[in-house]
Amino acid sequence: MKNISLFILIIFSSYSVYCQLSFSESNWKTHFNLLDIKKIESINNKIYCFGEYGYYYFDLSEKSINVKANYSEFSDIKTSDVIRYNNELIIIYESGLIDIIKNESIYSLNLSFDLENIKVNSSYINNYYLYVSTSKGLYKVNLDSREVIEKISNIGENGNQVDILNTKIFNDTIFLITAENIFFSHIDKNLLDFNNWEKENFLSTNFLGSFVNGNNIYFYNDNQIISSSGHIIFEFNSSIIKIKSILDVPHILSLDSTSFEYKFGYLDELKFYSKLYVSDNILTDFLYLDGSFWLSGYGFGLYKLNDKLYFTPNNSPSINPLSLKKVNNSLYGYGNSNRLIEYKDNRWLNKELNNFSDISSVEIFKNKLYVSSKKMGILDIEKNFVFDGREDDSPFQESNENGDVNISDISVGLNQMWILNYGAESPLISYTEGGEWIQHDLGSYSSNYPVELNYNGKETFWIRNDNRNSAGLTIYNASLYKTKTVNVSNGLLKSNNVNSVLIDLDDKVWIGSDKGLIYFTSSSFDDILNNDTYLVPNDGEKNIFQNIKINTLLFDHSNNLWIGTDQGLFIYNPYDKKIIKQLDESNSPLFSSKILDLDKNSLGEIFVLTSAGLLSFRSFNQASNQNLNSIKVFPNPLILKEHEGLIINGLLKNNYIKILSLNGNEVISLNYRGGGINWNLLNRNNKKISSGIYLIYIVSEDGSQSFLTKFLVI
Repeated sequence: MKNISLFILIIFSSYSVYCQLSFSESNWKTHFNLLDIKKIESINNKIYCFGEYGYYYFDLSEKSINVKANYSEFSDIKTSDVIRYNNELIIIYESGLIDIIKNESIYSLNLSFDLENIKVNSSYINNYYLYVSTSKGLYKVNLDSREVIEKISNIGENGNQVDILNTKIFNDTIFLITAENIFFSHIDKNLLDFNNWEKENFLSTNFLGSFVNGNNIYFYNDNQIISSSGHIIFEFNSSIIKIKSILDVPHILSLDSTSFEYKFGYLDELKFYSKLYVSDNILTDFLYLDGSFWLSGYGFGLYKLNDKLYFTPNNSPSINPLSLKKVNNSLYGYGNSNRLIEYKDNRWLNKELNNFSDISSVEIFKNKLYVSSKKMGILDIEKNFVFDGREDDSPFQESNENGDVNISDISVGLNQMWILNYGAESPLISYTEGGEWIQHDLGSYSSNYPVELNYNGKETFWIRNDNRNSAGLTIYNASLYKTKTVNVSNGLLKSNNVNSVLIDLDDKVWIGSDKGLIYFTSSSFDDILNNDTYLVPNDGEKNIFQNIKINTLLFDHSNNLWIGTDQGLFIYNPYDKKIIKQLDESNSPLFSSKILDLDKNSLGEIFVLTSAGLLSFRSFNQASNQNLNSIKVFPNPLILKEHEGLIINGLLKNNYIKILSLNGNEVISLNYRGGGINWNLLNRNNKKISSGIYLIYIVSEDGSQSFLTKFLVI
């Protein structure tokens, strides 16, 4: 057993490590919208509810709702269909990948290695074969051998490829339903030969699917049920969404185009329709289990019809956001809908805004929350009042011929709220604490199409312009009312297609574009005025992050630069000038390498918005403290077989940590910037420490030290 002391020292050895981040899978968490459910399926007395990304399940035996935090063992995340086979749950993804889940095991397969632009429409099981209907034909999978054995696609006229919506097998005949035709053939024929396929000559078209009821097969479009002989046996006043035969009775989801109500009902004897449930919410799927009908839809998740009970995760965002923004201690997410999500104290709070959508930004000004829209101006949440330049004194101008008032961004600085009115003659506007509107002249050479504000905390705003109109940057000194354009022409940009601007903790300005990363050493207007070129990051041997498309930038509480690209996520240490880590879907829980947005909270949780949904990474690197009064060390006891690191929170901005054994031998030195560290328990030889009692000492900058605490390592 070893006794080890931990010291924070100013002087450290050559074995020092500047930063530590543990990218263990356990530090990642998904944040998917599980209130809008598209598909449900039951197996082993559980109902699985699938959203656009991810799922949760309701366990009928335990009466519990279970949400997955990590999907790293799954092949993909965006589900197209889900179906049950014996005791196996089969998930078919939009990408054409398939996961077969049995107990705790997952078996994965790929429909094809040529799945670009494929769309999975539906799935069907007959005997031990899975039939997957897609936009590129029908795939036949042997579920016992777990292999794709056949692809049927070129059965159209002259052997053309067809988009198959639905498949059924009935009385040894296989039916393939497309939007315009129904193809059929005997199941024992050579189905790869288009000459063996026939077409039903129905007058009706725009087919959606089929169902078997009793001793017959039926087809349906958006308002008709058609028999196999082509006769219309029932016609609806509302639009059919889905039909399933349950207990030998057709049950129907539909949408009333007049009242916009969603209806669930059944067709008795294929003649008489009866409603079971009507909802203002979108209904998407249904099943029958445990003597009751269960419905899924948007905004509520899962609903048990008999008991009139909802089964919904209690900590789920109500949207999969398109953008993120941290304001004070909250992280907000938003997109094109009227829903605004807020993450605070590890909880999601969901807001639905009345008659206000296409959200572009949020800000808190005078302790009130304001929300901007790409079409509708600015909403004062507290007063429920919209500033759009029509019934108020705001100077906003319409941005297009549709009458949209596009407010592309809002920010706070110099005791004012700053506003970008996209497409206006004077697009930069400020709103004072006294309620006065001020228009700022950016000059004739500046763009009228700004999309993002970045304030340096002093006097200067860096304004990113729309890449579709003029592009480049505009720098505005709000104290001197001076403007400077930054673009390729004056040598200050490598590309005018700028996607992200970031001012870090050292006042450096980082600029990400479609041609890579550049930076300036100061954000000050005067410093840029005297600049004639930009700088390029270099690792000591070569320029880095060049000629790659950079989508978004973020600095963490250690001032490490997080760089989101189409090729994944890079974490860069600007002090050591080295890449700490490169993450993509092949080496991390990321389900997409395309990173759209990044942000963080004060606890050091990094939020990563990808093209396949939102995740967060617990770095444990909190905002730095002014003193050491709130230091926390955990876990205690630390169990080596269970815990991957020792977390120290409540640190100062700059920390020098030296770990020594009780007999004075150095274990490792850590020079750390930021309010929290997750030490990976490795010594300077990259070997894990052994068990023992650890003593922690804090040493101030003048060299004095004081005992902090002790903890046990098992």
